[in-house]
Formats: sequence, C-alpha cells, structure tokens
Amino acid sequence: SSWYQRRVRGGIKIAEKILAASLLVTAKSVRGKGLGAELVKRGETRARENGCEWSAVIVTGIYSGNIFTKLGYQVRKELMYSDIRNKHGELKLKDTREHPSVRYFFKKL
Repeated sequence: SSWYQRRVRGGIKIAEKILAASLLVTAKSVRGKGLGAELVKRGETRARENGCEWSAVIVTGIYSGNIFTKLGYQVRKELMYSDIRNKHGELKLKDTREHPSVRYFFKKL
C-alpha cells in the first residue's frame, strides 16, 4: 500500500506524533503576565521540532482554558463538574470554585 493509504483510515488521517501536555501552572505572583501562554508556545515549538503533528490537552480550569483558546486550540469535548455524581446522585467534586468543567482541547501544529 502507498504511504497515504497507510496513514489514512476512513478519511481520517492518523497522526504520527501528538504532544500531550499534562500540567500548566504559574505562581500567583506572575499570573496575567503571559507566562502561561509563553510556556505553551515553547512546548509547541519543541513538539514541532520533534515531529509532532497535533497538541492535545485536558483543561480543568477556566483560566488555563482561556490561554489555550487564545492560542488557537479547539474544544473537542466538555464534561460539566455538576454531571459527575456517585451512584446516589451526590456530587463527587464538592468544591470546584469558579471552574465549571473539564475540557479536552486540541490543535493542529
């Protein structure tokens, strides 16, 4: 089979490498100064240098979500914290403060 046929199944291209970022945290003293965005950009640069085609992140807070949105990431899936309940219908996550959901973001690099 051709190179293209080996990488395409049912019209969906299979990515060879995906950057899967797992944590983005900044100290309160430097929040709002662009450090988070700069860290993401540097990670993307390194990912591209290493042949990654996509970046995928799971975001649990609204502030980091804002960073990824501004950098061109798209939400693929969202799960509201209010929907995460035990078998008795009680909330599993009791204190999520202002953060309403967990979101799965992706971006073509």
